[in-house]
Amino acid sequence: MKRFRAFLAITMSVLLLLACPLMSAAQDEDMEGQELEIRVQQDHPGVAGYDVTYSFTVYCGTTYDKEILAVSDYTLSCAEKAIRIEGNKVTVPASFKDDTDVDGIKIYASYKGLTTYYPLMIKNWTLTFEDNFDGNSLDPEKWLSNEGQYATQEDLGNGITAAPSDDAATVEDGNLVMRILPAEGHTVTSFGEPIDVDYITPRVTTKTLFEQRFGLYMSSMKLPVGSAGSNSAFWLLPSSGGWGKAFFASQRYGRNAGFSVGEIDTIEYSPAWEPTQFQINTHWWNDLTFGKGGADYHVVVEDDALKNGQYINVATVWTENSIFTYYNGELWDTVRNLEAYEGEKAFMLFTLGAAGYGDYPSWVGSFTEDDLDEIVTYVDYCRAYR
Repeated sequence: MKRFRAFLAITMSVLLLLACPLMSAAQDEDMEGQELEIRVQQDHPGVAGYDVTYSFTVYCGTTYDKEILAVSDYTLSCAEKAIRIEGNKVTVPASFKDDTDVDGIKIYASYKGLTTYYPLMIKNWTLTFEDNFDGNSLDPEKWLSNEGQYATQEDLGNGITAAPSDDAATVEDGNLVMRILPAEGHTVTSFGEPIDVDYITPRVTTKTLFEQRFGLYMSSMKLPVGSAGSNSAFWLLPSSGGWGKAFFASQRYGRNAGFSVGEIDTIEYSPAWEPTQFQINTHWWNDLTFGKGGADYHVVVEDDALKNGQYINVATVWTENSIFTYYNGELWDTVRNLEAYEGEKAFMLFTLGAAGYGDYPSWVGSFTEDDLDEIVTYVDYCRAYR
């Protein structure tokens, strides 16, 4: 039995941490009847390989009337020496959380002889899927071929069309490399039957080969630079049905109450967007009519690394009641108040979508054949954890 669980089983005090704060024997006389309360501003599991920092707020007063204390008025502490504390910030290093059998620590707050604590849980992720794209081709045991799958003939404008093909995704120098290519000389099919299009695009997915209920899904990517229009994406779809017909979870209250999440976009990026930015997006449907509904919720992340040809890390954590999205280990977006659909799982996708063609721009810009050398997305690795 893990040390922290054993301690909780003995004390049981964690169940009453807010209602029954601890008081030291040396409590100041003018603090009689006062109690402390400590809350974490955003509790989340963090990402494997990255430190995670939490901000705390401390309150003092009576049970029904407490005021927020200034950070300079109280001190935070932890018995675990690896934990770093500065003001109201508590950092759990990756070197500790990724290699420990402790599943929780106590963060103590002290003020004028009063002491209370917050039981901060430690998520030690277990690797369930990994591809570092070694070798010369995609692993057919991890990635589903487009051959035999449905392929949409996407209209790019000006009579130009595109569709997914295995030929648009290769493995080179330890990367999954995704390109938009002229279709001539390449295999393009829908349900196994040849179709006629002008360009092929990559669609790389773990559907039917790796599907997981809840967990951490992450990737390291280098995105196209320049002004060419395209849409690079790493995203999740429910495994039990088609797009817009199956759902991860419903929101019972909140801005999208009554609607269900059917698509989780960890990253969508176009080099046409200025300033250099990408979006995190959660798509919602009415789970009774299957009509698109609610407010598609997106967050914009701006970073010069996107235009400098650097690799970035993007990750999504899906839990029974929340979706967390991270950029380079930092939490950027949270969707809460969810109720997961029973038995639903997620599979991962990488896509590089073609934008509008020529003078017919789409929402992610436009491209011509002269731009194709710039439209390249590299994926260094893909991992999942539970």
